[in-house]
Amino acid sequence: MLSPAYTFDLNQAVLSSLATIGYFDGNSPCLACGTTGGKVFIHSPHTPNSQLSYLNINKTISGLVSGKLENSERDMLLVASPSSLMVYDVNSNSDVFNTDVRDGAFTLALGNVNNRPLALVGGNCSLLGFDSTGEEAFWTVTGDNVTAIGFYNRKKAQRLLVGSEDYAIRVFSNEEMLEEIEETGVITGFSGLSDGKFAYSLDTGVLGVYKNTHRLWKASTKYKVTSMTSGDVNGDGVPEIIAGWSNGKLEIRAERKGECLFKKMIKKPIAKVFYEDYRLEGQNQVIACTTSGSILGFMKSEAPQENQEEQLLELTQQKEALLNQIQSSQKEWQVNFYQQTQKYYAG
Repeated sequence: MLSPAYTFDLNQAVLSSLATIGYFDGNSPCLACGTTGGKVFIHSPHTPNSQLSYLNINKTISGLVSGKLENSERDMLLVASPSSLMVYDVNSNSDVFNTDVRDGAFTLALGNVNNRPLALVGGNCSLLGFDSTGEEAFWTVTGDNVTAIGFYNRKKAQRLLVGSEDYAIRVFSNEEMLEEIEETGVITGFSGLSDGKFAYSLDTGVLGVYKNTHRLWKASTKYKVTSMTSGDVNGDGVPEIIAGWSNGKLEIRAERKGECLFKKMIKKPIAKVFYEDYRLEGQNQVIACTTSGSILGFMKSEAPQENQEEQLLELTQQKEALLNQIQSSQKEWQVNFYQQTQKYYAG
């Protein structure tokens, strides 16, 4: 399904889940990552020197996303700390705004609410939305501290997903809460899929998919999902779930039943996964960014390349089983032939 396309090391620690790919000049992708010491580093592979640049936040980083705000022609970099939100224009090396968040900023997302793009900040039992000037343009109550924010489409209308520490998934249409789903752990992430479906993860090691309020499937391990996204990786017209795990496992699962379509073990925990054309080659790659700063890209291949060691082991076991069966048949034939020969000469 996938084969390795490229690997390179940035030699910088990457904090779990704190990485984003943005088009900060409006044309080419860059990778921004939260690192130690309250800093963000930016890798710009399409600039002449492609060296790392650094942004000093001087605060603990709790969220990092990129995207276009209202009246913006290029992506902005959004950085949340426990009590503030900063929007930074990487291209012009300037702050767009920096504002305090009264209820705390535990998680961060960017999406359309009330038909306009807003920076959404999840805090203490509340969700706030800020416009391109830093003005508060949205507010709603949640049942507990917000741990995850996401979006999915339902009957061509976008719905807002909010996960919290009380094990609940709440579905909103703008400020109105439509549904509440009880889960078995703290919600840590969302990813929208095809119409009416979304993937979710829990701090207990669960990864699953809902269709509206009906759970289609879930898988559980002793490790945790650190990042997930979605994309039509195999070209069948249906998005697959791309998940990175705390034990370094990169996997792709089918939307409908959760079958594992691809699995790759990486030596370091995965901080973030993407489905982007990072090298501008005209085709998206599945990209894993590890906590040690290694970047691994995978491209769709005609012949399945995943799990080669496991497949080789399985084929070797099948070969040995067949050889044993052949040897057993040969021995049985030899015994039968000897018995028949003895009977012939005895008669």
